[in-house]
Amino acid sequence: MLKRILATTVLFLLVSTSGYCQHDEVYVIDDFSKMLQSHISPYLLPKNAATEARNVRSNSQYGSLSKRPPTMLYGSLGSFAITSIHRFYKSDDTDYLIGTGSTFIMLGDDDGGDPIVLRDLLTTGLWWDWITYKDRAIGCNGTNMCQKYDGKTTTTANTDGARTANILTADLGAPFAELNAGSNLDADAWYQYKMMFTDGTTTWYSEAVSNPILTGSSVQNITLTDIPLGPSGTTFRNIYRTEGQSARADLASATFKLIVDETISGNTSQTYNDAIADTSMEGTTWSTTSKT
Repeated sequence: MLKRILATTVLFLLVSTSGYCQHDEVYVIDDFSKMLQSHISPYLLPKNAATEARNVRSNSQYGSLSKRPPTMLYGSLGSFAITSIHRFYKSDDTDYLIGTGSTFIMLGDDDGGDPIVLRDLLTTGLWWDWITYKDRAIGCNGTNMCQKYDGKTTTTANTDGARTANILTADLGAPFAELNAGSNLDADAWYQYKMMFTDGTTTWYSEAVSNPILTGSSVQNITLTDIPLGPSGTTFRNIYRTEGQSARADLASATFKLIVDETISGNTSQTYNDAIADTSMEGTTWSTTSKT
């Protein structure tokens, strides 16, 4: 009889122990700021770190239901894969969302409207890196020339102060071009600009080009803004321009000619109003021979 009682007691203890071991054990760690540190000796591990974590519920109450944080849809930048997003903040408190994808640089609309194309005809599918510097968003993809953007959005044709639709960025190292009232340049013609700099002895050049711009039927002159400064000691900057072309694609093979010798004196001014007809340009063709 005694043996039967002992056997029953041992069996009860085993079942009880087994049942107890199946209960969940919950430990609350108030400080886990050191997170996981797998490359440290366990003997040197601080109390607020671990080498391995399993079945961890971070910042949640055990046994409670949780929902994903709410998400909001900003809008669409197109049906293509997005290869970069950059929030562009300016010193005047304006801000813009720039995104890239396919062959485009796009500008989003914070109010839910349709995005606009800042630049087209770029190499497709490349990843971009962006920075903001002195109120300019600057983006590079390792293949095309780096692009700069200043927040300009006006693209109404034949309008003073407008740029051409889909071409609002310029190469880094070149000026922005926009329409200006006047009728000295050809009507309905495509133009583009590039720069040289000199200190009287050495001449430096940049292969960067401005945004292509299409003149209007009556608003035909062009203003250049954000004209690059030359190296220290620059005494004047020369601006080269194409003659008016009938199509944007023709700019790729067009010859750049000097507008006026010593176009901008000094190394300070960053704007220039171009009212020089094609037939009145100084005419020296672009050449990098003996230049830096």
